[in-house]
Amino acid sequence: MTPSPLPYLSEFYEVMGDCNMQRPTWEMFCAHAADNAELWPLVKGGKVVGGVFFKGHTIHIAVKPEWQGRWWTKRLRRAWDTYTHECELFAHPHTANKAACALAERLGFKFRRHDGEFSIYSKEATCLQQ
Repeated sequence: MTPSPLPYLSEFYEVMGDCNMQRPTWEMFCAHAADNAELWPLVKGGKVVGGVFFKGHTIHIAVKPEWQGRWWTKRLRRAWDTYTHECELFAHPHTANKAACALAERLGFKFRRHDGEFSIYSKEATCLQQ
């Protein structure tokens, strides 16, 4: 693996694999993350157990299976509640992943429609573009 453009990106990439998520090659993933990407790593016991990755209008959340349902802390919730974004954000959980769909709704995303295998949720911008 080549060095990543974001701290913790390689650990997040490995977590995606642990979650059986489809992922591009490492090089393509790094290229995708190189510009205007933001990663909030989820660290427990000094190890990355997941992350919240923002790129463009899309949010990706991956958490190791053993931490699913246990990673969302009050501190992270406060950070999420105060996170401002100038564009509408989208989440695309698999329709069969009921926990991910419920999480999207708890995070303020509104269901829009199904698109094949995935649900499409959106969250309005939280600040005005200048």
